[in-house]
Amino acid sequence: MYFDDLGWVTFDPTPLSDGRGYTPDYLDTEEDPLPPDPAEDESAPDDPRPTSEEPAPAPEDGQDAQAQPDPHSGPPAQWPGWLAGGLLAATTAAVLLGGRRFVTGGPPVSTAVAAAVGGAWAVSLVLAGWLLHWAVPLVVLLGVAALLGPAATREFGRRRRLAEVSRGTPASADAAWREVLAECADRGLDIPSTETLRQARDTITDRLALDDEGRRHLSTIVQVVERSWYSPTGAAGAGPSAGAGLPGGTEPNLAEAVEGLRAAMDRHSPLPWRGQLVPRSLLSR
Repeated sequence: MYFDDLGWVTFDPTPLSDGRGYTPDYLDTEEDPLPPDPAEDESAPDDPRPTSEEPAPAPEDGQDAQAQPDPHSGPPAQWPGWLAGGLLAATTAAVLLGGRRFVTGGPPVSTAVAAAVGGAWAVSLVLAGWLLHWAVPLVVLLGVAALLGPAATREFGRRRRLAEVSRGTPASADAAWREVLAECADRGLDIPSTETLRQARDTITDRLALDDEGRRHLSTIVQVVERSWYSPTGAAGAGPSAGAGLPGGTEPNLAEAVEGLRAAMDRHSPLPWRGQLVPRSLLSR
């Protein structure tokens, strides 16, 4: 049996007589024990019961063979693990919130705040792996990457194209049209490569139900791209203010046209949260 202050000891509750009894060492309170009885020594080999010096019997089949607890050790402290788990949960929520604002085009987060949140998240990942288990930060890291990875990739591509459009380089018109096709693909509208620019304009207008403002922005983009592709001057007239050279001279420039078209698409064909997390344009050619 297991006693708190002694550990595992041999214990037999059956009362015996005729010299067959056994007194454990912990019940022998005499300072100078008497010499052993020869009669008991002679009967000792016939006694099949184990003594206190003999190892405890092995557990039978089906019994739990767990390690014996140390009676002198108290329960381990649990607060470091709870602290690591709470810190990891808080910083992960902050990372998910900041990532959502990033991929949905919300108000930008300052660089200092983003660095502080990222540093705290990295520290919490290391602390959780050290105090809890190495698999905990790995699972959290993979989960966050699976949630924000596709949307972040799409947002990086969008910002790269918009930056190219606002620079007014010869590649601005192509970048603007690629972004228009990507926005359409995110909404489930794939424009065949066999359609002309004006056919694609009519398809986008009808399928996405653009309002008058969205139609104007889309027409501006199409005219600038046509001038870039087919004009003798090529992309020379496709700068950021290329739209100012359109008939009437009141059309917005290319960068404003792309932003206005995106806003019109969001008003009339908003993306569901699934489409924001996993943009379909990443899966299309």
